Amino acid sequence: MENALLYIAGALMMGLGALGAAVGIGILGGR
Repeated sequence: MENALLYIAGALMMGLGALGAAVGIGILGGR
């Protein structure tokens, strides 16, 4: 149970990090 929760939390953090990087690159590229 703990392993599944840890895996989900890690996947969520990686998703947010990828999304943030994409947004940051998009903003920098827009300028």
